[in-house]
Amino acid sequence: MSETRFTERAQAALRLAQECSAELGHGYVGSEHLLLGLAREGKGVAAKVLQSAGLEPESLKAAIARMVGVGAPGGAPSQGLTPRCKKIIELSLTEAARLGHHYVGTEHLLLGILREGDGVAVRVLSGTGVEPRRLHADVVAANNILRRGQRLRACGELQSTAAVQVNRPSRKRRA
Repeated sequence: MSETRFTERAQAALRLAQECSAELGHGYVGSEHLLLGLAREGKGVAAKVLQSAGLEPESLKAAIARMVGVGAPGGAPSQGLTPRCKKIIELSLTEAARLGHHYVGTEHLLLGILREGDGVAVRVLSGTGVEPRRLHADVVAANNILRRGQRLRACGELQSTAAVQVNRPSRKRRA
């Protein structure tokens, strides 16, 4: 039986989540830190989908700070992942398996956040005007584009790899 592995980008997002927690002065790593870590990773499917939704790392950080507050950066000793964040990671494994993948990428971590559906990260998304269901559909669509591109490359029909772009109407930012 093959082992499910986290991609380098997923591992980077998890490390960035820890850094985000410390930067915000939080003594835990929660769903909101994972969301921010995914956005800051910058190159994975999750980051591309978040960018397409108009969510940049700094705007997410500000939204998190408004929602849960901030402490002294690096002041609180880390207590590790919250139970909800652990559940999100478990859900990301489930999402990867459901999609037939033998790895966990940033897209699976974002799907885990969305599937869990009740954490600070989802409230942050909703608070910024992003509909979690729409974001879920965008992740699935981006994943399908990637899979199609991989099949075409395998057949020699695709000569260059384009960045993942999810076509969606731009949303107006709240004032």
